Amino acid sequence: MVYSRYCDDITFSTSGKYIKSAKLVVSKQEDKWLISDEIELIANKHSFQLNHEKVRVSAQPSRLEVTGLTINEFPNVRRKFVDEIRGMLHAWETFGLNKAQSGMLPRYRRQLAASTIPPFERVLRGKLLFLRMVRGIENPIYTRLSKKFNQLLTDENPSKVPPLQLSDRVVTHVDLDAAVFVIECTVAGSSDVKEGSAFFLKGVGLVTCEHVLRRHNDATEHCSHAKGDVIRVYNQTSGIEFHAAIEALSVDRDLAVLKPITEIKHEVKQIYFQDAHLEKGAALQLVGFPNFNPSKSITIAPTHPINFFKKTALPHFEIDTLIRAGNSGGPVVDANLRLKGVAKEGATQDSGNNAVIVANELFTDWSK
Repeated sequence: MVYSRYCDDITFSTSGKYIKSAKLVVSKQEDKWLISDEIELIANKHSFQLNHEKVRVSAQPSRLEVTGLTINEFPNVRRKFVDEIRGMLHAWETFGLNKAQSGMLPRYRRQLAASTIPPFERVLRGKLLFLRMVRGIENPIYTRLSKKFNQLLTDENPSKVPPLQLSDRVVTHVDLDAAVFVIECTVAGSSDVKEGSAFFLKGVGLVTCEHVLRRHNDATEHCSHAKGDVIRVYNQTSGIEFHAAIEALSVDRDLAVLKPITEIKHEVKQIYFQDAHLEKGAALQLVGFPNFNPSKSITIAPTHPINFFKKTALPHFEIDTLIRAGNSGGPVVDANLRLKGVAKEGATQDSGNNAVIVANELFTDWSK
């Protein structure tokens, strides 16, 4: 049997086959559960009295609740609690902070008998922090509501409430728009612009393929730090745009890491790496901006590894989805959106592979 207590709220949990032998309750009369004499004697011995009006017995599939949290599948807050947060955010956004504060006064005076009313934005922040404690910082509901809270803080924040911390990890497909970008590099001596894909990788930086950054269309000419390189990075869906400088590159590995050199006005997300064995047929996703045009959003294509090979003595794998122009430098992720590789080049009808660079290469010493 599991025992849980929060102040004077006590819960005993056990499986159904033990409930009778546990002798916690003896019967139910007129919608009230009667506690066994043995339990009542123990409580009285320690100077406590049981509140029989609040005794209840719960079992699946009804809602199981312990100290205010539902626990049927995992610890969770009530839906009413989340709806209350949504309502407070709506009131703030629609009517402004002062009117939202006024709307909170009756409840505090009537239900809580409080003489001092805390600032509306601090009450709301506390509720969001409680939601984060229960559901976790990467929970999509917490993320969505906290983003709205932080946006509203920029307009009104008289009590100097700090913004809420958000996870920087890509957790949902929506997050990819804040982690994956179009990258542009001007071609020397012409008005042509080469385009590819790039992404933020936790602990590394902004990653792309080296060949995307070449200042010449000739494959024998490689990019450099030469003055005149224009490296623009943007995602029109998220509205994020900045410029970046080359920090490290490897021609042999066809990899490059860049560092933002202009302010990024929006929050960016990062793809995380988790080294794990990759097998043929595993479910993966190819992410990037193939055949990009200004009205096109990010492409997420299901794919699978079909072959493993080495090129220039470096590990690669081939996927069963065509890597089109512009998708080079984009991430290949697993079902949990963890990085598995970097899209390199597409196959033609006559030759080549839809090659992906194994992600481990980004963590080897190739930057010198």
